[in-house]
Order: sequence, then structure tokens, then C-alpha cells
Amino acid sequence: IRRAGRPAASGVPVRSPIGTLEGDPGFQLSADGSAVLVYWSADGLGLGAPFVADAATGEPIWEAPAEEFVPTYVALSADGGVVAAVDRTYRRLAAWDVRTGERLAGAALADVAPDRGAGVSGRPVFSGDGRFLDVPTNLGVARFGATDLRPVAFGPASQNVQGVDAVPGTTHVIGAGVGGRIWRWDMHTGELLVQGRSRDSSSLTNVAVSPDGSLVAGYHPFSAQLALFDA
Repeated sequence: IRRAGRPAASGVPVRSPIGTLEGDPGFQLSADGSAVLVYWSADGLGLGAPFVADAATGEPIWEAPAEEFVPTYVALSADGGVVAAVDRTYRRLAAWDVRTGERLAGAALADVAPDRGAGVSGRPVFSGDGRFLDVPTNLGVARFGATDLRPVAFGPASQNVQGVDAVPGTTHVIGAGVGGRIWRWDMHTGELLVQGRSRDSSSLTNVAVSPDGSLVAGYHPFSAQLALFDA
């Protein structure tokens, strides 16, 4: 990896606070390159608690606390300073300050979702400007404040949403999920603006919006296909 103005660095091993990394952990590098989040899939409970390491040294700087809140899906903010997580009920969230370990806030989907049957169905994603946390659910997408988890809006969908990403420079969020469906909402109001569908009818996950907001990429894990859409 080459950082702007710096020569490419040699690889830095990440030291795990829990010993050997078992299973198939996932990794998220913060957008500013300062920290890396290590986590396990939601069905990998018991393999280890998620943790954050300093990207320059590989040393752990935050680990999910041992408390009744057991994280499943987790996300790291763009500046590497905040971790948000969903608990094993898939209906509650919490946020922590990575540097101090302080628990910043807690929230429930019921605070913003119109139906108490809503449950988290994919990894939350921080908006690029660091202001919001967008959470895919089985009924649509829920938006919260990034650090205080205040309810902002809920955008409804006709199917399970399994991946979301914010459109840069707007209040819009794009999500995709079951049936190869894709949606775009204005999260200032929660209004559904447009929807479409991939030629592949299997589920879409891992949604990403291009920096200029013109393209959307989604991944079909069952067919190992990448789908591109006009945003």
C-alpha cells in the first residue's frame, strides 16, 4: 500500500490480543489508513471478539469489552476512531471510542424502524463524512448518528437488505439484497427514490458506491459475480 507522499511500506503484522486468529476473520482498514478492524462473520460467534489495531505498528488499541453486549456485525469509522456493533439479538447497537475504550452510546432498531419486527441483516457502514451509521435490515435501511446513535430516518424496502453504502456529497444511501434487488433512498426523509434489479436473481451483498457517486457495485456471493449499476 502506498500512502500519498510516502514510499510503500513493508507489511506490518497485526498482533491479536486473543492469540492465534482462528476461523476466517474479516478485515476493514479505516479510510484514512490509521487503523484496521479485525472481525468474524455473524455466524462465527465464539471464535473471538472483534478488535482494532494500529495500522502503523500492528498493536491492538481496542478490543470488544467482555460484557452482556456480544458483538456480531461490526464497522469502523473512516478516521479509525469509532467502532459500531450489532449485538446477537440483531436488534441493538452500540458505539465505542477506539482510543479511550469509552462506550459512547447504545440504540435499538425500534428507535427508528416503523416495525418492531426489524432485525439487522448485514454489516453497518459509516458514511464517508463520518456523520452517520447506516444499518441494513430485513425491512429496509436504518440511519443513526455516528457517535450518539440518535435515530435519523428509516428507508423501507420490499426485501431483505444485505449491504448498504452512502452516496458521497448527498443524503442518499444505496442498498442491495435478496433477489438481486437494489434501492436508493433519501435518508433525510427515508423516501425510496428508485429501485432496480440485477440480471442475476441471487442475493447481492458488499455494496460500494464510486467516489463520484455515479456507479454502484454489488457482489453476488452465490454465483461469484460482480454487478455494476448506474447509480
